[in-house]
Amino acid sequence: MAYSIDYIKRAVAYKQEGHTFKQLREAFGIPIENPDAYLYELAELFECSSPAVFYALEKLGITLKKDLYLT
Repeated sequence: MAYSIDYIKRAVAYKQEGHTFKQLREAFGIPIENPDAYLYELAELFECSSPAVFYALEKLGITLKKDLYLT
């Protein structure tokens, strides 16, 4: 989900006022993201199968991290 620049500026200002990240998420409705989640964890979250998550991510162009250097 993309946020507008104004929204981001308000969120940053809110955090700089001394609020915690938990308070920031609750005040602005920002979901907790887990980029390191396994496919089965995402499948449990969306109540579907692991292959369904795999094919959805593939369709979005999200793949495994690639090594920059050949070994």
